[in-house]
Amino acid sequence: MSAPEHSFESDVLVSGEAIEGFEAANDLVIREPVGISADNTVDSSSSGEGDFYGVVLYDVAAGQEAALANQNCEVEIEVSESVSAGDELLPDGSGAFESVATSGGSTGVAIAQEGSGGSGELITAKIIAQQGATA
Repeated sequence: MSAPEHSFESDVLVSGEAIEGFEAANDLVIREPVGISADNTVDSSSSGEGDFYGVVLYDVAAGQEAALANQNCEVEIEVSESVSAGDELLPDGSGAFESVATSGGSTGVAIAQEGSGGSGELITAKIIAQQGATA
């Protein structure tokens, strides 16, 4: 039996089957929120609404295929501020997620699940939407 193509050192995907692969426009890191461009490459999401397609499942270099968990998946993500279960979340522009209330956005792309977390901590969130997707 051959070795798997990727080794998942950390579990990001909690549940769900919506996984897609796209070429990384730049180096990406595990759990990073990304958006998709018109040329079907993915790159770091900007802060707020309009630039989210999924969450990166493992570190990947520019030009390589990035596996993404997207809509209807539960994932372990990093938050950049204190969040509680039920909070709607958006990318913070720095590789993590923040509350919709902080970002000034009107609609989140994920919902924090049970429990809570503070800045730099991992929480479970369910991806509920994609924004700005052109694929």
